[in-house]
Amino acid sequence: MKLILVPTDFSECSLVALRFALQIAEVTNAKVILFHSFHIPIPPPDAVVNIIPLQVLIEENRVQLEKIASRELKKRDASAKVVIEYIVISGFATDEIITAAKKHRADLIVMGTHGSSGIKKIVVGSNTANVISKANCPVLVVPEKAKFSNFKRIAFAVDLHEIKDNKVFNPLLELAAVFNSEIKLFCVKKDLQQPLTIDQAIEKLNLENVLKQVPNTFHLAKDENVVHAIDVFVKDSAADLLATLPQKHTFVELMLNKSVTRDLAFHVHIHIPLLCLPE
Repeated sequence: MKLILVPTDFSECSLVALRFALQIAEVTNAKVILFHSFHIPIPPPDAVVNIIPLQVLIEENRVQLEKIASRELKKRDASAKVVIEYIVISGFATDEIITAAKKHRADLIVMGTHGSSGIKKIVVGSNTANVISKANCPVLVVPEKAKFSNFKRIAFAVDLHEIKDNKVFNPLLELAAVFNSEIKLFCVKKDLQQPLTIDQAIEKLNLENVLKQVPNTFHLAKDENVVHAIDVFVKDSAADLLATLPQKHTFVELMLNKSVTRDLAFHVHIHIPLLCLPE
């Protein structure tokens, strides 16, 4: 992992995401790009406004980014060196994040997500959901109340669909290697008495072969509600990170569906980061 892109809107949840990114950068020797985009609204024709030059706005935001990074670095071990670059640009958040990730060949995007009343539930915000659906690199979504704990146990939600290129697992394998993680694969089924299809069995063998370099186990869970099954498994396995491939029929795909997002939220136990691997 060479480069981590961290979008920020100066909120507390994006600050938590930056802290996670710095932890990962330390152990992977990755560079961090702290990124901020802002949109300048067009005022009505008859409005009287003071026009601030774009370059002034960019510089002001850059100074703010540097202050945030400086404060966070001072809290860390002086021997831990993380190179941070700053990018400020005018534009819509999702589009600019995706463009920046491609332009700078980011290996990972780390984003924060807000809590609901700061207590029990989190939902993936619209910007984060859009980045997950469009990014060509992994996206790590960090809940506002998340605490970094070295990713010792990674819960990996799979639906055993065919993976065309096993390179998609490389970021997960890298994180598992540097953090000495155990990966707990799990698949949710409505009926455990029904055997895996031939294609699912083949993909299970493929996953076991790909992940053989790190400690791993495979689990089946019976539940009508995928989100509830994930909630229970994360709690029971004491996972520090939840990973998935956001394909159709998985819980992330449901969360990206705006008609469902209003009602669908993780339960209290999902307070850990979510790693979405792109195919």
